[in-house]
Amino acid sequence: MRIIKILVWINLISFISKPSFRYFFYNSMYIAPNEPYGVADIIELLLGFWFILLIFISIMISLCLMFKKHPNYKKQSGFLIIFCIVLVILADPFSSLSAHLAT
Repeated sequence: MRIIKILVWINLISFISKPSFRYFFYNSMYIAPNEPYGVADIIELLLGFWFILLIFISIMISLCLMFKKHPNYKKQSGFLIIFCIVLVILADPFSSLSAHLAT
């Protein structure tokens, strides 16, 4: 089903965007003197919220498609749910790794 493939790619791009931002752009962005947070921290927070929102929407769409009678919907929806769970589990280690490698 096409919607499942689109959601997989959107979630994968969202998953890659936060560690990529952390590795390539985070250290070069300005933080005002005597301020604990900068623009880079806000962007990273928004990327994290965007990732969680997309995961939530994908899981809700997968659960709705699972209730359809067609067996192919059930297989692909199950794959998308497992894929989303794996991405959530891997998100923090990849973000930490990119922060470690960027310094």
